[in-house]
Amino acid sequence: MRERNTSDRPPRQERALRTRESVVSAAASVFDRQGFGATRLDEIAAAAGVSKGALYFHFASKSAIAVAIIEHHHARGAKLVLDSQNWGLDGLSTVERFINELAISYQRDTLTRAGIRLGNEYRTIGTEVPVPVADCIGWVGRLLRNARSDGTLDSAVEPTAAARIVVGSFFGIQEMSAQLTNCRDLIQRVHEWWAFIRPALTAGPRDSLAQEPVA
Repeated sequence: MRERNTSDRPPRQERALRTRESVVSAAASVFDRQGFGATRLDEIAAAAGVSKGALYFHFASKSAIAVAIIEHHHARGAKLVLDSQNWGLDGLSTVERFINELAISYQRDTLTRAGIRLGNEYRTIGTEVPVPVADCIGWVGRLLRNARSDGTLDSAVEPTAAARIVVGSFFGIQEMSAQLTNCRDLIQRVHEWWAFIRPALTAGPRDSLAQEPVA
């Protein structure tokens, strides 16, 4: 029996992967600019430089593309949390750098902005999607618990509640910068915000006294 020639499979797989990535990247640009509801599949296909048939080969619907973008955004955030273990910083400084990295990504990366916008529009997508705000609260809560463990988070601060406040206000800073300056001043605004909020999180004298051994 004649064996089937499989030597051309890797190039085909690579082309398919490049096409899929091109569609996701192009869709992110369109979604970031005009949102989920106003975007048509033919606009995404045109932006990606592919036929609608090629687009449908990879994604069954506009919702499926949106889910892929949100999941990609989620994976980046989750990887950043893992990477933070190698930064060599104390707990609160790790939170600060994590927030700064998110801000830089939001300012510079279309896929990040599209992932967040689509997360905010999840009710219109018509399928279950990870909500970026919820993800971020979980990530920051985890980092704040680490800060509690190393003594840099004030003992009076409850990590999960603090994570909700930090993430909520951070997303507000991002949106303000996006509306006022198209994110041009985002990094400066985030630095101002963190200088204001960090003292409320930082371990103070009462923590030092509480940790002293009883004579």
